Amino acid sequence: MAVYQLYSHCVACKYKNTLCSKAFVFVFICLLLTYIPPFFVVYGSDAFWLRTEIRREKPDVHFKHEFLLVLETNEFEIPTICSTIENLQFTTTEKNICSANKVLEEDIDKDGKYDYLSIEIQVPLTATEVVYHVKMFLLFDYRLSLTSNFQMESMGFIEKSSSWAGGARLDIYGDLRLHLKEPITSHGTDSRYNKTIFKAEQEVTNIQSVLDEYTRRNVSTHIFPVNALWTFGRSSTDPFILTAKIHYPEEQVVFYTSIFEALKWAWIQYLAFLWPFLYAFQVICSWVFKHRLINAGITFDPPINYGTHKKFF
Repeated sequence: MAVYQLYSHCVACKYKNTLCSKAFVFVFICLLLTYIPPFFVVYGSDAFWLRTEIRREKPDVHFKHEFLLVLETNEFEIPTICSTIENLQFTTTEKNICSANKVLEEDIDKDGKYDYLSIEIQVPLTATEVVYHVKMFLLFDYRLSLTSNFQMESMGFIEKSSSWAGGARLDIYGDLRLHLKEPITSHGTDSRYNKTIFKAEQEVTNIQSVLDEYTRRNVSTHIFPVNALWTFGRSSTDPFILTAKIHYPEEQVVFYTSIFEALKWAWIQYLAFLWPFLYAFQVICSWVFKHRLINAGITFDPPINYGTHKKFF
């Protein structure tokens, strides 16, 4: 009569010995060689501890409706200035005139954040004045909120000169880009640069100090690239017109890695190198004990009863 397999189960062989035996020393050395070398292999690489990470984020930018426009004309002694910055101090040899300002910020993709700034400034000039050089400072409220609450007052600076003759109109196009000298924190609130760039009673003639202090910051913004188009042929009654369209693009922001992210990245790398060591020493230990190269007592789980055999056929 044919015999069919009706049921099967595995029997575990357990090898036992004392702490002072050769078998225990062998297993202990195998454990050390299994878990410690992968750590040193991974730690020897430069990417074991993830110190910084890069994430893409669209900043939340708002134009503060504060700007400073300086026009250098053929009347070098009296610069023409147009400004909406409060507490800005002017001297008697400077003219602060603005006939019309138009500001528009628009959210094109409807994500709750503005995409660009469009500004138009008209400055009345005399019939003999000719504009040769333009300097403009724009102030923004700049925020990042993907990993931490970062807020600062930032600035965009534009400087353009007419190549050969005075201009009647200047159109500027560019992007407000984030500039990082060091990564920003990945948690909490960071408002160390959320302070006024133009200090109270700041003199217009001392704007060099404003640029010097602003460029010392570890986190700042600048307008790049700056594409400018001059238009010539202004009549004696027309004002000088300056338009600027500044886009707010998505940025690659560098953050300091949090402790949790650093440990998670280190653990993933360690496990990737641990599995080959586990497999290799499992094969070695199995081969050594199966071939009885080291003496050790053997027990079976479940126990095997060799004395009773029942026949069912």
